[in-house]
Amino acid sequence: MIRGTALGRAFTITGEGLALDVGRAPEASIQLVEGTVSREHARIETGRTKRGGLEVRIRGLGGRNGTYVNGHAVREAVLESGDKVQLGEVILRFDLLDDLDIAYQEVVADKVSQVDVDPRLGCARSTTSSTSCRRASTSGSTCASATRSL
Repeated sequence: MIRGTALGRAFTITGEGLALDVGRAPEASIQLVEGTVSREHARIETGRTKRGGLEVRIRGLGGRNGTYVNGHAVREAVLESGDKVQLGEVILRFDLLDDLDIAYQEVVADKVSQVDVDPRLGCARSTTSSTSCRRASTSGSTCASATRSL
């Protein structure tokens, strides 16, 4: 997650034939406890392309604040590495990662969880002023990812 109250949280998606519900509901496969995310906001599905490759799709389920990929409203889209997915005010970055990258992201997410972060701005709050904000490092601001196995 690169913007939201759980900044730095990562969700791992592996395998084919998955259908993961994303939303505020406690039973959601990927639960985002944010007021701007609907209970049943979107669904992420994995499957095969016509050429046999693995693909990951996101499908909006009519969440009141919309589903966006790279700033464009979508009903359904195939996700590519680096895509930014926005659900309400939450932004997730989708990445294809190997085991080493996943381990690194877990360390970064742990470090980010120890910082006082403004969830709306996605940056660390300054200890000297309540109005200033310093941006998290590049690695810290891009620590939430979805992954797939190849």
